[in-house]
Amino acid sequence: MSHLTTVKGEVRSRETLERACERLGQGQTKAFGKPRYLFDYHLAAGRRVTGQAVQLPGWYKPVVFDTETGEIHYDNYNGNWGNIEELHKFLDEYQLQAVMDVAQEQGHQLEVRRTEDEIQFQIYVPG
Repeated sequence: MSHLTTVKGEVRSRETLERACERLGQGQTKAFGKPRYLFDYHLAAGRRVTGQAVQLPGWYKPVVFDTETGEIHYDNYNGNWGNIEELHKFLDEYQLQAVMDVAQEQGHQLEVRRTEDEIQFQIYVPG
């Protein structure tokens, strides 16, 4: 059965979201510039979501990130419309981009090592 799932998260930066899209992109993942509705049929039921829509690889419907509340809205129809691992992979990349932002703001260097299964990073603090 299909239903809208809302997750409370900390996806609040549109710029960081766009960089995560670029990093994973390869033409498949992209953020749409304007807020949009996720699913028309939820509008009829009085349920409307807005935010940055990201089309994940293999997903039938986009994931919508509300950068005002940090909430994540999606409907993957119990895995039939999209592999939840793609969302986890995207959120991992978003978090890494957010860490990189903070490190850069504070004048630190960040070394990142990626494998197929994980992302490791070290932060170097001057002095």
